[in-house]
Amino acid sequence: MKRFGMLLFILLMLPVTLIQAQESPLPLPLAVEYQDKLYLMTSVPRSAEDIPAALTLIGDQTDQYYGAEWSPDGTKLLYGSKNVWDGSQTIQLSVGIPSGVPKSWTHDGQVLVVKFLDHDPASAIDYTVQVYTIAPEPTAKPKLIIDKMPVQEGCGIGTELPMENRLWHEVGIGNLRPLWVLTDYGLVYPAQCDGAISLYRPATGENFMLANGNLMRAVLSPDGSRLAGIVYNPDSQLGKIVVVDLMTLAEITLETIEPASVVAWGNDGSLYYVAMNKTRNLMDKLPSEKVAEVLSLMHQSSVSDFTRANIIRLYRRAPDGTETLLHKQDAYAVGKLIFKDNTLIYSTIANGDPWIQALADGTLTGENVFFGTAYNYTSTAVNYITFNTDGSVAQTGTLPGDLQRVAVPK
Repeated sequence: MKRFGMLLFILLMLPVTLIQAQESPLPLPLAVEYQDKLYLMTSVPRSAEDIPAALTLIGDQTDQYYGAEWSPDGTKLLYGSKNVWDGSQTIQLSVGIPSGVPKSWTHDGQVLVVKFLDHDPASAIDYTVQVYTIAPEPTAKPKLIIDKMPVQEGCGIGTELPMENRLWHEVGIGNLRPLWVLTDYGLVYPAQCDGAISLYRPATGENFMLANGNLMRAVLSPDGSRLAGIVYNPDSQLGKIVVVDLMTLAEITLETIEPASVVAWGNDGSLYYVAMNKTRNLMDKLPSEKVAEVLSLMHQSSVSDFTRANIIRLYRRAPDGTETLLHKQDAYAVGKLIFKDNTLIYSTIANGDPWIQALADGTLTGENVFFGTAYNYTSTAVNYITFNTDGSVAQTGTLPGDLQRVAVPK
């Protein structure tokens, strides 16, 4: 009788256990920005009404260009200009990180700090920098790692499209996604205007521009030995994945099913990448007279890629080169792309249909056609794909609310 009672208890509890597992498809906790503040997400909200209960405030000092970054052990969060949250409180470093530089940790838990010195008076973009590391403690002093290394910064690019502004807020100006990281093989950094990813070896003073100075949107492999990034061909307007061995500097250009725009590493040496294509024009559903009105507001003479709508496709490329289409989705672009604990987490920028409709309705005029209020007619979302043990897709989903700059513990 006792065995029957225990079995009945297990059977009754089983649905609850399964429901709880289904409610947490993400590797929690995550850090997200919501309504211009930084939060810790400890549960998965089902609706926008559930968001306040799922979030714990970390701080209201966010960065203009880049989001927060977890320490290698996942216990601390670097955000703002010099704030470090340790799970219970925020301390401030004795030195700050320039807002134009993404947050970065060393593999042993130090914060990487870049200091811009006086720039060349003959050039508006040529600077010299010093690179330091500092322990995440309020009284710690920075340790100089690299002295007087030349870089180019502040090249003055801009965009009018509110969807692009959303994307740039998510990953940095120009969608270049610059990488500053100190590896066992040297400092990986953007040498020219957040692009031209390069390797500087402090021990020898050697400096190497990777992929002939054309590598961008690079990410470091989990073991810290390789980079994967995008090389963009301006003639074909297509991107290819290039993998660089940081020890030997050997480079491999990968042939993929579709041109890649963003790439991320998996745990087993696999790569996840995003392909993007235009599917329609945002004007397609408007009456011809409204199309003319909207074009006039935009100071455009004809319908063009300026009002394109896209579809994104996510692929997995296995170490043996086999590729699998995982998911496709209506979206303007992908921002963050991170693989963690058998889950692919990515942010998307929605296509600009609400923006175009607001222009057609006369809601947006004047300076708000591209800027100001126009931003409110675009949105960012956090999405996820979970996988079965055989690598097939188990579940896909999108979190509610306008959650931005998701940061995933390493």
